Amino acid sequence: MITERSLVKLLRDQVATCKSQKTVAAAIGISPQYLSDILAGKRELGTKVQSYFGVRRVVMYEKVKP
Repeated sequence: MITERSLVKLLRDQVATCKSQKTVAAAIGISPQYLSDILAGKRELGTKVQSYFGVRRVVMYEKVKP
């Protein structure tokens, strides 16, 4: 399993390498503003970003003792 936080870190690393949010956003197929919102923690990773990384969102629940 990979966390959303890890994927956001990968996005930040790509932006640092490319030195441009616009370039990374174009590669993913999203707007630079949407990428900026993801990096700022204002938006979750959408389907295009998930597809870019080859992942899908999975929600899990675990039983805990009362």
